[in-house]
Amino acid sequence: MHLRPTHTLLPLLLFAAMLLAGCHSHCDPQPQQTAAGTPGDTLARTVIVYVEAENSLSDFATADSLEIAAGLGAMQPSARVVAVIDDAHGTRLCAGTAGTPLQTVRTYTGNPTLTDSLTMLTILRDIVTTYPADNYGLVLWSHASGWVPARQARLPRRSFGIDSGRRSLADNSGTEMDITTLAQVLAQVAHFDYILFDACFMQSVEVAYELRHVADYIIASPAEIPGNGAPYHLLMPLLAAVPADAAAITDTYADYYETGAGVYNGGGTELSVVATSQMELLAEATRRHVAGLMGYRSTPDCSQVQMFAPYGWRTTFTECYDAASLMHANLPEADYAAWREVLDRAVVHARLSDKWVTGYAPWPLTLTDAANTAGIAMFVPSELYASTGWLEHYGQLAWSEAVGFASTGWLQQ
Repeated sequence: MHLRPTHTLLPLLLFAAMLLAGCHSHCDPQPQQTAAGTPGDTLARTVIVYVEAENSLSDFATADSLEIAAGLGAMQPSARVVAVIDDAHGTRLCAGTAGTPLQTVRTYTGNPTLTDSLTMLTILRDIVTTYPADNYGLVLWSHASGWVPARQARLPRRSFGIDSGRRSLADNSGTEMDITTLAQVLAQVAHFDYILFDACFMQSVEVAYELRHVADYIIASPAEIPGNGAPYHLLMPLLAAVPADAAAITDTYADYYETGAGVYNGGGTELSVVATSQMELLAEATRRHVAGLMGYRSTPDCSQVQMFAPYGWRTTFTECYDAASLMHANLPEADYAAWREVLDRAVVHARLSDKWVTGYAPWPLTLTDAANTAGIAMFVPSELYASTGWLEHYGQLAWSEAVGFASTGWLQQ
């Protein structure tokens, strides 16, 4: 998340503030027996919301926690939400159900770094142990930029999350987490029915492939999302439902902005749902074309390809080219049709707005190839990345190996 829209939920937030009073207080560090059902009880669903907001998004974390509180009443009684929130106010664990308001059940001493792999693993394992369920859903909330490696000395990049480590400074310097590390951590916690990335640039073939063993569905955007993020007061019953309806979650999120309820200078959202069970078949289908597209260290023609990142920001972001638009522009018609059939089994739902707001240009970005855009990004190598280290990092991704990227010559110096 990067943007700062005007919030239109003031009456709702004022009401929800009364429900959430305990979620910003300091209390007994041990879980309360009254919160989210008796800890230890196995419910049908535990929704985990992992909020890393010790950065420029701290104020948005407060607003979203109020929305979560307001949405609890519409959840099924067999579900709970557990949110770990790290922001300018501290680090705390909040829990609630339809029958119990969202309240702090644990405060953390010191200033834990939520983008540290051991810290994330410990917190998430504690949650699934204390609040077990037959089904888990996960919301990952923060800044993000997909597969691109975490911050390097000269390049301010982040894969998922950013923890400044400074409560009083809402800046975006600090510790980040590579997507490969994220996948390794989540694999040791639980299997998730879905992961909703309430964060920018996380819907890509590289990310979905890396997470194919830890979640059934990835709900995310290949572009930037509004700073307000998801409308949790509307999403909570959907996030808590069993079975999960990823398409309904996506549509509700998209409708909130497209109908004007979540006004952000007229901008919408670019959202899609990926069925991870299909990612290996997609990699196999893509492998057939990688050498032709990128072999001999070449870059395919992208002049007509849909991009989700602002043009000219290549030293900060990749262009985030849409995978379907890329293949349509560069493959023979029959080859594209066969490949697209496989892609459509992987990208099972998409809601793509005509335009969306970016924090890196004074005007909205637009959907220029709507007929051939699927809503999932794929990296296109370029000599512009030769000095960044990104190509070498890309070669270490599971998707890169699966599609035979090493055969293209881009990893040779």
